[in-house]
Amino acid sequence: MGTKKSDCVAMFPESIEKVQKSMPKSAVSHQLAVMRKMHQVRARREGKNVFYSLDDQHIVDIMEEALIHMTHTDS
Repeated sequence: MGTKKSDCVAMFPESIEKVQKSMPKSAVSHQLAVMRKMHQVRARREGKNVFYSLDDQHIVDIMEEALIHMTHTDS
């Protein structure tokens, strides 16, 4: 997810598979609705797909740092 382009949840199957194992679809939808109300994400519908993008540069920065941290390996 980024501020410049929108990403469809279906484009991240490995992430979705992890979420589906830990959270029901209704819970994910609820969390996205909360994030939309807080102006953290925005949604755009195209047919059956809903594309989400981050709506706050601070959130983008936090997500980028989290991704770097997740891929960091201890030597």
